[in-house]
Amino acid sequence: MAINKTTTETKNKIKANSVIALPNRPQIPAEQLKQAFVKPIVDTSNSMIQELDRIVEETNAEIDGIDGTLQNHASRIGELELFAGNLETNITKEIEGALENKADLVDGKVPREQLPSYSYDEIIDKPVSVIFEITSFTELTPLQKTTITNQLMPLLNVNLTDLDTNKYSDLILKYLDERYHYSSVAVIDGEVVRILFDYKNEDTKIKLDINFVGDDTQTVIELVTINYEQEGAVSTHDTSGTAHTNIRNAVAEARAIAEGKSKARVFATKSELDTWLLDDENRASLRTGDNFYIEETDKPDYWWNGTTIKELETQKVDLTDYAKTTDLPTKVSDL
Repeated sequence: MAINKTTTETKNKIKANSVIALPNRPQIPAEQLKQAFVKPIVDTSNSMIQELDRIVEETNAEIDGIDGTLQNHASRIGELELFAGNLETNITKEIEGALENKADLVDGKVPREQLPSYSYDEIIDKPVSVIFEITSFTELTPLQKTTITNQLMPLLNVNLTDLDTNKYSDLILKYLDERYHYSSVAVIDGEVVRILFDYKNEDTKIKLDINFVGDDTQTVIELVTINYEQEGAVSTHDTSGTAHTNIRNAVAEARAIAEGKSKARVFATKSELDTWLLDDENRASLRTGDNFYIEETDKPDYWWNGTTIKELETQKVDLTDYAKTTDLPTKVSDL
């Protein structure tokens, strides 16, 4: 903060208290003359002494501010000196620690025993991804055929009967910026390795046949459609109650005939059969293979599969000309 000079206004006020301000007349009283000489110097306001006091106060305040700043700077300098000392100590320790653990160069190389603790052999022998690069899904150039064959050969086992999975972690087909991972590998006739790569949709594969024995005419690539049942279809097919219906019917009928236990029952309507089946005793009397013939010509006949009724896929039996059991005589005297 700068110290202000005496303003013009203050100077004029001091001058107004001085001899200069006295009127021009003779015989001015002595007391008035004294005041005119002393007041501009020692008065409590608008005097030289008062102005000097102001300057001193402002100067002291400025000095106090400078002292505070210097003390703050001294404190920061002390902190910086401490930081620098610690930094030097830390750097020295880091350098000394690094020198203790440094490897020694022998003929410009680091000795194997001074390498990090992980196995160097594992790094060298670790399987890698093999990438076959192509420019078309339908044709390979002669150079691509040669390159792909050369990439494949180190992957074959000793007997050349299959690929050694220990020699690669993945097989990848690279087309432009796209990459396709393999899904299966097979050796065909001991001459061709067939690799199927997953494509963009599930039912399409990229088939790469690589001839590693003869000429490369059998090294080809193409997109193929894979026909397959949905996941789980095969495993649940045989257990499905709707699978192989005709076979199941024939087997049930054959089993019933072989056991000599199958029966046939006749009902006028399908509703009558349903009502009969609601009785637990009736159901308990049934055996697998029992047949139910319905007189209604627009309704199919049924057979019992052990738990429920199933439609008979054989031609419906016309019972019009046959008598019901209840209509037959039960005694000779009734004939």
